[in-house]
Amino acid sequence: MVTKAGHTVLSEKLVEDDSKLIRGELLNTIYENHVDAVILMGGTGLATQDVSVETVRPLFDKEMEGFGEIFRSVSYQKIGNAAYLTRATAGTIGGRAVYCLPGSPAAVETALTIILPELPHVVYIAGQ
Repeated sequence: MVTKAGHTVLSEKLVEDDSKLIRGELLNTIYENHVDAVILMGGTGLATQDVSVETVRPLFDKEMEGFGEIFRSVSYQKIGNAAYLTRATAGTIGGRAVYCLPGSPAAVETALTIILPELPHVVYIAGQ
């Protein structure tokens, strides 16, 4: 979906549910690879090992609360009450857009239908 929308995927990495590893890969991707946006998949649930949100949120310069709200609203229409179990979120770090998505393929697809139409605008605004 990302490449079909005209974007380039520069990197795909599988990282364990470990805050130190997630933070290191995220910051490396942002500052050494000079990407415009990062999409993390997984770690947004309620299980003990789900640490993506706790790891990434403190790094945000600005949080895009609306993304999580819209994601849960759209998800609710598709899966019902279970939509409130996700802590999907987004924000900016160093002028780059960062999204934390659930790991299920259906949830990622739902999120990308929300993210991709606005991503060029988000990248532009975040870089201001």
